[in-house]
Amino acid sequence: MTAIHSYHFAELDSTQTYLLKHAALNAAVFCRAERQTAGIGQRGAQWQSPQGGLYFSLRYPLAGGAALHGGLAQACALSIAECLDPAAQSLRLKWPNDLYVGEKKMGGILIDMLGDSAVIGIGINLRGERQDIAYADEHFPALKTDEFYPRLQEALLHMLEKWAHHPYLALNHRWNDYDRFYAQDIRLEARTDSVRNLGIDQKGRLIIADEQGIACLSNARISLQS
Repeated sequence: MTAIHSYHFAELDSTQTYLLKHAALNAAVFCRAERQTAGIGQRGAQWQSPQGGLYFSLRYPLAGGAALHGGLAQACALSIAECLDPAAQSLRLKWPNDLYVGEKKMGGILIDMLGDSAVIGIGINLRGERQDIAYADEHFPALKTDEFYPRLQEALLHMLEKWAHHPYLALNHRWNDYDRFYAQDIRLEARTDSVRNLGIDQKGRLIIADEQGIACLSNARISLQS
């Protein structure tokens, strides 16, 4: 059984950076911060991390290293979604790894590979006053942070234990229940035409259909076709 360690800080530059630099090998390590001064988002963007959010990273050893990376972000997103909103009533996932309620982003996931370990960074807006983002407290009032964080830790560890032995099986048809743009026409950043979103495959790749047929994408920025 994988050993588990946990750290909790009032403030860090980034939980992701901390684990990339300091985490012990061959152990599952959680690192949580009440506030981040240099949180990291997708493609190196800064993730705003004021007091009132849930910011943590998890380092987990995975045999095979980067070969298991594909689909892991989607499996993590699905685990979070099922913890927050088991009936998929209002929480939606935007491929590859963002959490939305309506038109507003509520959280995101970042994954780095370090040797044979995945370092998974998660940020969720819990409470605040900005009007352009969603807050979990507003949409899931029954959620108690002190209860949700341990529950989410358990769900992620359970998923990763399965992933370590049977990668990709943690991704199932439930993604479609949460997919923000499932079965809709979407636009890819590098294209001017629209394509149809058909969900994801077992490796977490986006399945699209256009006039040329069906294709799978590992990396792309998508938006809803206006």
